[in-house]
Amino acid sequence: MNKLHGGISASEGITIGQAYVVIRKSFPIPNYLLSENQISSEYQRYLTAVEVVSNELLTLHDSTSILAAQAELVRDESIMEHVKLAINQKRKNVELAVYESYQDYLTLFEQSDDPYLKERATDIIEVRDLLLLHLQGASEKLFHNLIKPSIIIAEDLSPSDILAIPSNMIKGLILGQGSSNSHIALIAKSLEIPAIVAAKELLPQIINGEELILDAYEAVIILKPTSDQIEEYQSKLKEFLTLKQEEAKLTLLPVVTLSQKPIKLSGNAMNLEEVARFQKIGCENIGLFRSEFLYLNRSNLPSEQEQYQAYKELLLLADGEVTIRTLDIGGDKTLPYYPLGAENNPFLGYRGIRIYLDREELWKPQLRALLKASIHGNLRILFPMITEVSELIQMQQLLTICKEELGQEGISFRTNIPIGIMIETPAAILDAAVLAKHCDFFSIGTNDLTQYLFAIDRTNPMVSNRYELLPNALLSALTMTLRAAKENHIPVSICGELAGNVAAIDTLLTLGFDEFSVAITRYNPIKRCIRNYP
Repeated sequence: MNKLHGGISASEGITIGQAYVVIRKSFPIPNYLLSENQISSEYQRYLTAVEVVSNELLTLHDSTSILAAQAELVRDESIMEHVKLAINQKRKNVELAVYESYQDYLTLFEQSDDPYLKERATDIIEVRDLLLLHLQGASEKLFHNLIKPSIIIAEDLSPSDILAIPSNMIKGLILGQGSSNSHIALIAKSLEIPAIVAAKELLPQIINGEELILDAYEAVIILKPTSDQIEEYQSKLKEFLTLKQEEAKLTLLPVVTLSQKPIKLSGNAMNLEEVARFQKIGCENIGLFRSEFLYLNRSNLPSEQEQYQAYKELLLLADGEVTIRTLDIGGDKTLPYYPLGAENNPFLGYRGIRIYLDREELWKPQLRALLKASIHGNLRILFPMITEVSELIQMQQLLTICKEELGQEGISFRTNIPIGIMIETPAAILDAAVLAKHCDFFSIGTNDLTQYLFAIDRTNPMVSNRYELLPNALLSALTMTLRAAKENHIPVSICGELAGNVAAIDTLLTLGFDEFSVAITRYNPIKRCIRNYP
């Protein structure tokens, strides 16, 4: 049987070509003690490596800005100081100093249960390895034998590996490591390269130079395809290209049902690149912007000025309304440099607004930055994890404090910014009618709501399949929230994974929901479903 099933589709598409199997060498880390007269030159080697690697990353064309973020990580002041101390005081050779310094940060990220934070550990590894390769004078030539467009096969690759070669030489990617949200997946999507990741068990069966078919829709690989199989997949490829053309046309069409009822379909984003991608497919509004992106891939909290510049850039970039959620940490979302202490049950403990309300170093810089940026666009502020009215009132009081301070300083801001809350707990559902009287809109986070409603850990495979897509209890909770919002004349949107599920959208529309916010990959499928709804 020449058909292999496995891995995860990271970038959809179909391609036919020959395999180019990448063999990556391993380089041991030298370990020796420096003499006194070696310290200065050893530290200079490190500074030179930082300069060279940073410049190399910035010179590669990267529409996702992943490499720009990695270039910043190369120059991270905290890590650089860590390396300097290891060389100057502990007299460690530079390779070992770099490896151990980055390893300390890597451990913090890998200990998090947040998939996004775990994915950011990839940055640490890739930057560390680039520095080590340069320091050891062992620059890899992974693609020196790549002389014709091929399907690249490797255990793992970094974005800089892929972006260093002409994109027209890469017909597809099959990687042993990675996830659908990994860096390499984002790069593959931006270059429109079909890709399968997490296919470790399939790699030994692929021989360098042999022809194969990669179907990244179904996560299927066909080795040495027959003429019939080639003809079949060439036909599928034509269908794929036709579908892409139809999606391009979909961009120009309004989000309305068959009866011409307008539906507000917005996007979930956590960086400026995703906002730009939403614009390309005709999405004007950002219904959920996760401000956590500003707090990641760094060693300290972002300053008020840093946040202001980021929010200003975001609001100037966006075409329409932008709903920015204030910092939401705790539970499975942690900041390695901002420890909160161990908890027996972090999902029911110190998280979200509970942390935010207690920490002036968190709320004041962010709320001031948001207010200052508000003059540059159509901003809405969203508070997460509100469970009772007192929390909402307290948040509004903190916002008022920031407004008064800015007014005294003569700094302009919009005075009528809509304030909303995430509905994520049974308590918020039961108190929705009262909460609605104290805010301007609701956003329902169905991921956490489902988890809390059914006392089920969505990440635990032993229990995560124990409830249906739309069980009665969840339907009742959604209906109660919708009714409370309508009775108080405020809009309500669904921004969790449920909003992007094509099997659920008809039911949600039938319930009466007319606002949704979805991930970039779900926007067109949901738009198509809405346009086919009676």
